[in-house]
Amino acid sequence: MCGIFGMISKKTRPFNKRAFCTMGARNDSRGGDSCGVFIDGQVEYGVDEQKMFISFFRDSILLNSTKECRVALGHCRKASVGKVSVETAQPVVLKNEQGQVDFVLIHNGTIYNYKDLAKKYIPDVNIDGLTDSQVMARIFYYKGYDALDEYNGGSVFVIHDYRINRTLVFKGASKKYKYSKEVEEERPLYYCWHNGRFVFSSIFETLYAFYYEEKVYNFPCNKLVAIKGEHKVKLIKAYDRENVTQSKPSFSTYSTVNNPKIWDEYDDYYYGCYSSGVNKTYKVKYDGINYLDKKGELMHGVFQVSSFGYVYPNKTVKETWLEEVGFFRGKMLKHPNAFKLLNDMYQKANKVVTNEIDVLTNMMDFNPYSDDCVQYYWYDGDTLMIPQGEWKWPMADYSAVFNKEGIMMQVGTASYGGWTKDYHMYTYEEDKILETLKKLCEGE
Repeated sequence: MCGIFGMISKKTRPFNKRAFCTMGARNDSRGGDSCGVFIDGQVEYGVDEQKMFISFFRDSILLNSTKECRVALGHCRKASVGKVSVETAQPVVLKNEQGQVDFVLIHNGTIYNYKDLAKKYIPDVNIDGLTDSQVMARIFYYKGYDALDEYNGGSVFVIHDYRINRTLVFKGASKKYKYSKEVEEERPLYYCWHNGRFVFSSIFETLYAFYYEEKVYNFPCNKLVAIKGEHKVKLIKAYDRENVTQSKPSFSTYSTVNNPKIWDEYDDYYYGCYSSGVNKTYKVKYDGINYLDKKGELMHGVFQVSSFGYVYPNKTVKETWLEEVGFFRGKMLKHPNAFKLLNDMYQKANKVVTNEIDVLTNMMDFNPYSDDCVQYYWYDGDTLMIPQGEWKWPMADYSAVFNKEGIMMQVGTASYGGWTKDYHMYTYEEDKILETLKKLCEGE
């Protein structure tokens, strides 16, 4: 996944750097490998020490020099195809023979059959070293948008075509697997209008909080639309994606077993092959409140857990394809080291949950994440964000739907295996944790 965001207007307007950088910093949760911005024909990328937008924007020459603009696009990349470098960072910019920008694209998703599409649509274009996003940009640039109903994978595209001075948006939906019955949204994208500007982001909460006076919309799926002007979105063409899927082509049994690099992507298969003897596993369960083991008892301790929530209780040494995860009385902790701290306090209190332990547990609780990896609760100054829409719990085949007031309206099942990246967002600094705990318990 990646994070995309931006603001576009038909005429030049003052550049709202605060809003733009806020969206970029929040979309860091979807990136982590590189970032980039495009503003009115100029582009600047952040890699290495500036790969996170939060590290990039303070020193950005382009962002700090822009006072007004028409088109401002941002991208936080999570690499799936191609190396991580300036050359593969987004936005993707295509220029004409005169060196002028003709076409700019930002993409969230992964296209698995991009090489086949390149052979069909742009056989004379050398795609060596190009990412799937860069290839799709060239297909759209030279041949139009017919490939939108042919790609396998997941995608959201935002495009500004300077040749016709038009902004185009496409959000795909397709079946997750060949055997799936329902078409599902591939990637999130939301938008609103503010002071004559079209503003969009992969993360709903950012728009909802920053532009609280405006209505935030969700883009329709499988419809190529053009942004025409303030509060005007025009349908260009609807696409049928019933015959494509979001998943990778399946591997044979032999290749799966003998290629450890893809075990984590086919965790269910691995679990089925190695669920006996010393490697016997079980699936973490979530009842809506607590994480439970195979006996239905509260998860308590540090465990080796796969990306899809299978526990390997007999593993004592961390494997590269497993995560070391701490649980305290059914709560998933933000860091495995937090378990020892909590458990030591718990034992000293004769296994009584004191107020101090309760506060620390809440501090260290790995809160539920949404499908686009936005944390269930997060603080921005004094603002507490409440859950809205569908939320999925890490490692759990469990989801809930909340209304705008944060009231749970519906529960259901929905697998969420993308929690491992979110888990690595947290570090463990015990001195700071204990200092904060003391302040909280003292009522500060």
